[in-house]
Amino acid sequence: MCYNYKVIIGNRLLKPDIKTGVWIIIHKKIMTKRVYPERLRIKIILLAAAAFVIVVSAAFLIKAFIDNTTKRIIDSNYVLMREYAETDAYASRKELENALSFIGAASEQFNEEPVIKSSHHLKEMRYILSRSQFNEILVSELDGLAVTSGGTELDISGREYFRRAALGEELIMLSDGNDAIDKEMLVFSAPIINDGKIKGTIHGLYDPFVLSRTIESDNLGGESYSFIVAPDGSQIISTANARSALEKGSDVWQAIELAVNDKAQAQEIIDDIRQGRTGHFASRFSGNRRQVFYTPISVNGWALLKVVTQDYIDRTLTPVRKNSIIMTSVIIFLLILLFALVIMVIMSVHKQNNLKLAQAYTHAENANAAKGRFLSRISHEIRTPLNAVIGLTEIARRDAGDKEKTLDTLGKIDSSSKLLLGIINDVLDMSAIENEKLKIANEPFDIRELIDGIYTIYSPQCRQKNVELSLDTSGIEYDEIIGDSLRVNQIILNLLSNALKFTGDGGIVSLTAAQKLDGDKMFLNICVSDTGEGMDEDMKARLFKPFEQESAATARYHGGSGLGLSIVKSLVDMMHGAITVTSEKGKGTEFNVELPVGCEMKHEHRQSADGGSYDFTGKRCLLVEDNPMNTEIALALLSMANLEADHAENGRQAVEMFEQSEQGRYYIILMDILMPELDGYEAAKLIRASSHPQAADIPILAMSANAYSEDVSKALSVGMNGHIAKPIDTKNMFAKIWQALEKE
Repeated sequence: MCYNYKVIIGNRLLKPDIKTGVWIIIHKKIMTKRVYPERLRIKIILLAAAAFVIVVSAAFLIKAFIDNTTKRIIDSNYVLMREYAETDAYASRKELENALSFIGAASEQFNEEPVIKSSHHLKEMRYILSRSQFNEILVSELDGLAVTSGGTELDISGREYFRRAALGEELIMLSDGNDAIDKEMLVFSAPIINDGKIKGTIHGLYDPFVLSRTIESDNLGGESYSFIVAPDGSQIISTANARSALEKGSDVWQAIELAVNDKAQAQEIIDDIRQGRTGHFASRFSGNRRQVFYTPISVNGWALLKVVTQDYIDRTLTPVRKNSIIMTSVIIFLLILLFALVIMVIMSVHKQNNLKLAQAYTHAENANAAKGRFLSRISHEIRTPLNAVIGLTEIARRDAGDKEKTLDTLGKIDSSSKLLLGIINDVLDMSAIENEKLKIANEPFDIRELIDGIYTIYSPQCRQKNVELSLDTSGIEYDEIIGDSLRVNQIILNLLSNALKFTGDGGIVSLTAAQKLDGDKMFLNICVSDTGEGMDEDMKARLFKPFEQESAATARYHGGSGLGLSIVKSLVDMMHGAITVTSEKGKGTEFNVELPVGCEMKHEHRQSADGGSYDFTGKRCLLVEDNPMNTEIALALLSMANLEADHAENGRQAVEMFEQSEQGRYYIILMDILMPELDGYEAAKLIRASSHPQAADIPILAMSANAYSEDVSKALSVGMNGHIAKPIDTKNMFAKIWQALEKE
């Protein structure tokens, strides 16, 4: 992961080079080791803005929550108030209906005429009075002459309740207090019917105070009052505490208009009450805020109005508001605390980043120093064999007539060239590893043959240095394993090269190979040990880093690029293996490599090729190569094995020559990859797609300096049969040509 930081150390600006991991130093002078946090202020500002948005959003959410909770509580209160009003209305209606039914039933007892002269009727009236809540009972003739239960005669002919009862109507209405009892009373009236004819009327006088108790339920703790209103707006009865809000006898409709202070709304409310609807409205009776709930009684069109103080409603919301304030405060406090913690974390992380960047600066200087030493050393390492090649070439020209000297010089040129190639390969491999372009193959190979070949290479070098080389492959049970033979070979060669380099006269270098089975998994163990110089703890800590050597003296005395062990470590990691090292200064070093491999489970020992000569007499190939020098070398090498060749300068010419050739002229095509006009990949595709009889079967081998596994895979994917890496190894080239021709 790469962070886009500008790192200022004193007046020095460092930037990370992603490809190499090396910190490039722009300024030279170091004044101080202070890392300036250029982006910290922007981060804090953005964080503060985010925190502000979160706090404001939280405040809005809390407000919405409070409003929603308040609304739900108010709505539930209103529902409860309406239920109370409906309960009181129901109680009032039942009381009125029962009283009226009682008077209706009592009228049947008065069947003697004249009605008011019968002593029996007087006794009946007293009995009815004792059995009911009426304050007085009146019985009248049709002429309006009435008598009370006490025998007092009255003239009620002018009363509306008498006239309506005399017409056969049962009714309830409020009297003006000028009858038998000198106060306002509720009158329950019914006709007296005898033989189907109305003979008189009966009236029960009922104290409104008794009825008011049915609408005076104390379920709100004295925070409400009620009254019953007639359709004309007159007040029928009211609870005791309603007197201060609405005087007895006041016009309720007028009071509503004054309380609502909006005539249109007041009229709408009045119409609702008259039409027997249920509802509520806000008002100001006697200057105080009230909520008024109305519901029909269903008697005479009367309605019950229940008035609840706003203070009662507000008090039910107080706990919610207190809890909301507490909750809001807690949330804001937690948000502020969270903001502070985030700031602290950012500062802490930034401080840690500063420390890491300061350490990176130190590593950058060390890496740059190592890189400088490497460039100086690699320049020397490359120039030394290159100088030998150039000088020995001049010597070979001078001694061209002396075959023995010329062969000796050519042998030295060959050794120097291989040394130079090894150094270049190390650098290229390290570059491929760092850029993740190196791929690991997974193919069958003979591990015993590979190790025998390495032993054959290093035995002469060890004898030349008077170093004993021991080999132990007794731990190998299965010769045929599956893995990347090239990388296994590279790992062992680098470890042996390193051991031989640091082991002096009379020392011992040991190579041990063994296999270990763990269930269905196999591991290849390679152990390379020596009795050489060994190394200290500091060198072991940086052993696998690129360009590292123990000291400048090491580079002078032993040479090398400092990349070998770094490549080994990278290859082992890529193959999911492990490498360990034990070493003691002056006593020697031991490397142990553990690699997971596949197994063919074949117990056979294949003999390695003896490197004998190849003879391709009578066979001809098509050599496709654009570089004149490479062409000359390739033709000369092919002639050594009696393999004739026709030459094409590029891919397009190769396709034309193949298509125009007779069947059987060419046994194999050797194809360069990077060429003008048409590269080797496209040329191979065209050859395979041509109509030539050999198009599908003729072997095509790629010859290219692009020698990574992905290059081999690409060559195979376009129809080629194999790959020969440049610089050309003669033995390898002839072996692959022989294998390709055998398969054909």
